[in-house]
Amino acid sequence: MSKQILKGKVALVTGSAKRTGRAIALALADAGADVVVHYNTSSKEATEVVRLIRKKGRKSVALRADLRSPQEVAALFSGIEKEFGGVDVLVNNVGTYMKKHVADITADEWDSLLDGTLNATYYCCCAALPYMRRRKWGRIINMADASVDQIKPFVYSTPYKIGKMGIVVLTKTLAVSEGRYGVTVNAVSPGVLFNSVVKPGKDIPLGRMAKYEDIINAIMFLIDPASEYITGVNLKVSGGFDV
Repeated sequence: MSKQILKGKVALVTGSAKRTGRAIALALADAGADVVVHYNTSSKEATEVVRLIRKKGRKSVALRADLRSPQEVAALFSGIEKEFGGVDVLVNNVGTYMKKHVADITADEWDSLLDGTLNATYYCCCAALPYMRRRKWGRIINMADASVDQIKPFVYSTPYKIGKMGIVVLTKTLAVSEGRYGVTVNAVSPGVLFNSVVKPGKDIPLGRMAKYEDIINAIMFLIDPASEYITGVNLKVSGGFDV
């Protein structure tokens, strides 16, 4: 991407050592941002992403945190402040998935799955907002799920889906509360990615699974200055799957 829409900005992508998060982090660097690469256990992979971002001429650092812990989220943002002075763009990419029947999930698993999806997103939003409010500008993108705009049963991924539904409500709520500070808050809801652990149970109208570029294009659209009047939106990127 040659358009430097994020020149002079600092971006944090949670869970950016691998897969979708990695692709998003590299795309934000291409757009001119200095990028914080967050990881929990994938230190080696995160270090490689940092190397690639620096090769693009951008500043980058890898910081570890278990986002299920508010204390570790606070420490993560302290590290960001030390390195960059704050954050302008937050992409909440982390989510915790388990395919298990709802009746068989233990209480600890239930709590951990919600912590790793909804609560992690909430903690990071709360930690990022003071910097954005002071700067009178900010962009938050929360990753949701293409199926969560429908109230229907999810027998084998219940806490994950509930967490993603909560993220959409959180997104709309923060869009209302933070608009006065020049902060937009939107959600991107991917359908079935080409490397997903879950395969579609029915045809995708556009005839293929999603690529990283599809998700990145949606994120960049919402971050672009041309979209500064868009907030509180859940943008489904699913090729028509689960409409």
